[in-house]
Amino acid sequence: MNCILRKGDDSNMVTISARVDESLKGNAEDIAKDIGVSLSTAITVFLKRFAAALFVLIFGMIISSFIVLPLWISFRAYRFLTFLS
Repeated sequence: MNCILRKGDDSNMVTISARVDESLKGNAEDIAKDIGVSLSTAITVFLKRFAAALFVLIFGMIISSFIVLPLWISFRAYRFLTFLS
């Protein structure tokens, strides 16, 4: 898929052009029409959910590295020290 981003008149909006299979676009348009939204709105919703999921994934890994990893290291160190004694 090729994407081209173009800045629109509104400073917060851009135009995205993407090459997709014709049947995929047709199916997506049909589904969007069935649920009462435009294809543009459906793509915007997808991009927002995608960005949110990525944030949760990255934030979760950061939290894990500050909480889970030190606990795991402490547990391993405790097991090692009890093995030595």
